[in-house]
Amino acid sequence: MIDTSDLRRFKRPSLGLAPDARWLFYAMLTWEFGYGCYNAIQTLFIKSLGATDLQIGLLIGIQGIIRVAITLPSGILADKFSRRTIMIWSTAAGVPACIVAGLAQTWLQLLPGLILLLVSGVGTPAITAYIAQMSTKENRARNFTFIYTFGPAIGLIVAPALGGFLADRIAMRAVFFASATLYLAATYFFTRVSERPLPQSDHSAPSYREAIGEPVVRRVAMLMFVVLAACTMGVTFLPNYLSEVHGLNVGTIGRLFSVAAIGTVLISQATTKLRWITPVRGIAIGTLAVAIACVTTVATGNLWILAFAFLGRGGFMVAWTMIYVVLGDVTPDRLRARAFAFSDFLGGIGVGLTPFAAGAVYGWNHDAPLLILGGLAPLIAVVAFTLERTHIRPAHAARLRELEMLVPRVQPV
Repeated sequence: MIDTSDLRRFKRPSLGLAPDARWLFYAMLTWEFGYGCYNAIQTLFIKSLGATDLQIGLLIGIQGIIRVAITLPSGILADKFSRRTIMIWSTAAGVPACIVAGLAQTWLQLLPGLILLLVSGVGTPAITAYIAQMSTKENRARNFTFIYTFGPAIGLIVAPALGGFLADRIAMRAVFFASATLYLAATYFFTRVSERPLPQSDHSAPSYREAIGEPVVRRVAMLMFVVLAACTMGVTFLPNYLSEVHGLNVGTIGRLFSVAAIGTVLISQATTKLRWITPVRGIAIGTLAVAIACVTTVATGNLWILAFAFLGRGGFMVAWTMIYVVLGDVTPDRLRARAFAFSDFLGGIGVGLTPFAAGAVYGWNHDAPLLILGGLAPLIAVVAFTLERTHIRPAHAARLRELEMLVPRVQPV
């Protein structure tokens, strides 16, 4: 007889993660797969519906404003209600959102679907706080890297190429229907995550005032704003630039964004395997990598060179993830949900308002948004290194001392 116990062991590879972390890994992989299918062609789809460059920036910017508006309330929800329930329902909202977007006939009709997609953002503080809560000092960076970087990157390796293929062979709107199916699958994976009680404290309920009162939280959140705003300036119109300046078709653009996801995996591996690359240095490396990709795109239309340069585009996700790792290391447990939400709030302002400027700048000069990032990235790296020395290392050391004081000491007999 065949021993089925061995077969069962191979059905769900553990990935070296605990069960809840593994289900979150699958959920984020699938969610980003759905997102990646349409993200690379989103601005092209908006343009195909009759929007100008300025209107594209307006539509993306409105998404950002809504994202900012829901961020702080999302942090409060993550402190008061089941984080598992928030993750499930916020992800499920992506299903009707993609269907509405796929049915749009004008760029204004696209707006309700894109806004509804932002409801998924309600779950971000809950996911981040859940990961931080279930993690220890030893596995926090690993959990964040697998769930927020490796999982999404694996999905994004295939998704843009698939989205480009569907757009070329069927229609751009078909991509959104594929994404709806993937969001439904991601919702299922979130339902497999176990319920965890909200952290209890002897102190009063955490507040944003208390979280923002931590100097290191304010500075890391400001770093998040600067990093995301600068990178968004560079990448928002990358698909349009590749199409309008270099004449690439949608399928080729999708494959380049798949290469970018491979870059995310490679850069992530470097940041986790090389001990000298701290999370802050990972932020700097990721930002510089995106800048190199943008500047190279301006410099040449050679597809082989672009393919190599687009590995650096994957640094955006790495830099974003490493900011959460830094916050998790320096923030007290009871303040993490609010600290993550506050940083998401500032980051959302950067991601949300920058497209308005990017649309206007791109309409004036197609090269300008990409070159602006090229100029800002080295300055951001210097700021990150300085912040690590002056605030992050001392705060991390203080946090470790607090944790040591909480561990009961065994007295010798």
